[in-house]
Formats: sequence, structure tokens, C-alpha cells
Amino acid sequence: MNMNKRYLKVLFLLGSFYFVTTVDAQQCDTQEHICATNRHDCDPFLAMCVEGASSADNKTNYYCICQTGYQGNGKIGNCSDINECANQNGGCSQLCVNTEGSYRCQCRLGFIMEKDNRTCSDINECAQENGGCSQLCVNTEGSYMCECTAGFVLSQDSQTCTGKLNS
Repeated sequence: MNMNKRYLKVLFLLGSFYFVTTVDAQQCDTQEHICATNRHDCDPFLAMCVEGASSADNKTNYYCICQTGYQGNGKIGNCSDINECANQNGGCSQLCVNTEGSYRCQCRLGFIMEKDNRTCSDINECAQENGGCSQLCVNTEGSYMCECTAGFVLSQDSQTCTGKLNS
């Protein structure tokens, strides 16, 4: 920077963004008080983004961008977590768990997560070892139950069928 020249720093506030422009004071038209901008720069005190935000400079102005999963303008403590679960359950078919800067889908007991990490499908408990039932296994949504054929009753363990007692 030429030490013999005078420079002006002009601060603009547009919405919630601060813009700082550096201009050569000799380029000002004294008759109309209009300055021709020839250089854009960021003031280091105004260019401070909050933790979790990154700065960007498109040569015209400076701004902060919150990281993915956060919203706000990136200044003055204004990057807050987006609750993805609040919008259509985050796209999850069952449970949506909001986490800091993200979210995850979970399945209820008796269901398994599909490869898309959003869809839960019923586990057919009867498909493996007859669900532990001694006779009949009936798969239900998210669970299963054991049943017995005619002449047998289900014992207290809800899996074993025993013969009826003759009275």
C-alpha cells in the first residue's frame, strides 16, 4: 500500500451482513462526493464468524456461512442447530433423533433399518428357529406370538405348548 496515498474504509450494513470496502481517497469526485471503489477488503474486527461458521469473500463483500446442519448468519452467536426431525420426521419412517448439526433415524424394537438408513422394516421373528415357539409362530408387526395346535395349550413361558390336562 502506498504510504503517501490516503485510503478510506467504508462500512456498509445490509440486513445482517457487514461489508467493508477500501477505496483510494484520491479517486473521490469532490464535486459530487461519489467514490469509485477499486478494492474490496474485510475488516478483521467485523470479519469474525462464530465457531462452527466459515468465512467467504466474493471480492465484493464478506459474509459468514454456518456449517451444514446449522442455520443463521454466522455472526454474533447466530449459528444454531437445525432440528431436522421437526420437518417431516427427518424423512425417517419411525424414530428421528436430532443430534448437534445432524440427525439419525432409528427403528422401534422388532424392526430393522434398511440400507437407506431411513426406512424400518418388520423383522420376521418366525423366520429364525420358529421364533423359539414349540409349535406355531405368528409374525405380527414389530413382534410375534406363539400358538398351539388343537389339543395343546400355551404354557406361561409363552413359547412352549403342552398337552391339555384331562379332567
